[in-house]
Amino acid sequence: MKTKESRCIMCGNKREGLEVIPDYMIGIIRWFKHLAGKEKNYRLVVCRDCFENYRKIRQRYHRRQIECLAIGVVFAAVLIAFNPVRGTIYGIAIVAFMYLLSQLNWMPALRMPKTKAEVPS
Repeated sequence: MKTKESRCIMCGNKREGLEVIPDYMIGIIRWFKHLAGKEKNYRLVVCRDCFENYRKIRQRYHRRQIECLAIGVVFAAVLIAFNPVRGTIYGIAIVAFMYLLSQLNWMPALRMPKTKAEVPS
């Protein structure tokens, strides 16, 4: 069986590195690429040179995700306080919108090695 070619998601080069954990966003992106006929089905990784930049972007994604959801929950609580029936419906919509807004900063997670021997060179 042929092994997949590894590509760094940060620099786009053929490199070995820490493997990206496939999630729903990667599935959506691959589905769209498949429809467009551009799917290459690479093994997605983050190379050693790009890891520090990846870490900063991933931390920013988590921070913004929490901020957006917190803002959405506050707005929802205010709406529910003024009008419980409509406020609940609009509150759910606002929280969902804020969650989708936080996905603009999406960065996938990595499979982190358990030991130093598993770290790719």
